[in-house]
Amino acid sequence: MNMQSPVRIGIIGHPLTHTLSPALHTAAAKELHLPLVYGTLDVGNDFLPALISSLRNQKFRGANITIPYKEAVLPLLDEIKDEAASVGAVNTIVNEDGKLIGYNTDVTGIARALDSVRDSIHQKSILILGAGGAARAAAYAVADSCSPQGITIFNRTQNRAENFVRHFQKHFPKMTWEYFRERERLPHAVEESALIINATSVGMSPHSGTSPLPLEIRFSNHQIIFDIIYTPLRTALLKHAETYGAATINGVEMFIHQGARAFELWTGKPLPLALARDTVLKKLKENHKRE
Repeated sequence: MNMQSPVRIGIIGHPLTHTLSPALHTAAAKELHLPLVYGTLDVGNDFLPALISSLRNQKFRGANITIPYKEAVLPLLDEIKDEAASVGAVNTIVNEDGKLIGYNTDVTGIARALDSVRDSIHQKSILILGAGGAARAAAYAVADSCSPQGITIFNRTQNRAENFVRHFQKHFPKMTWEYFRERERLPHAVEESALIINATSVGMSPHSGTSPLPLEIRFSNHQIIFDIIYTPLRTALLKHAETYGAATINGVEMFIHQGARAFELWTGKPLPLALARDTVLKKLKENHKRE
């Protein structure tokens, strides 16, 4: 991409109080001397179609999409790339001369975050909490790169869980796909799972004292707990898991690597990972001191 004149990129979602995407991409653009301006676009559902349409303006290079719009933007775009179509969610939009193309870079971020534990979850059972866009990316990333035995979804809304399982059964028919919505089944589901992924926003600042799992849940030191939330760095779920000796993964690496892939799609240049990591960790420490 020729970036001689300033271009704009934004993150679209609601609410956007604690997003670190502007800090991450602004630091990278400054380091690489790119005229990129990254801002927040906090918008209600009624205004989403008009906002997405406005991205066709040549001043915009694209956008990130976050909660709760990763699925809602699909019909508003001109093209959905294969991985995003397979996931059923978009978190990155690229404006190619007025044509809006949807990608899912969360898949890359989650796969990279799980690099070090891939062998530990091969042919094992996986539990994913949630059935939204992030949960879809998690399911695709794990199924595609880790070859588990099966994936179970816990979500309180039955229709969303049913649609989720039906969608992924088509893409990964050799795997077992199940769902449940009854909270009383959580202890057994957790006990049976080698990897538990929180793909909900429960536990995110400013509600960092909450957890998607009840406190009576017990873990083992053979389990891995992955919380995609990166603010705070140690969520209530991760702290709870650590007391039982379980391995834990926070959302920082996922966040950085999904951002790196998006940055490359927009600019054609690799994002400086060390700088990105330092920027994010510094911001998280600053936020922790203020809270």
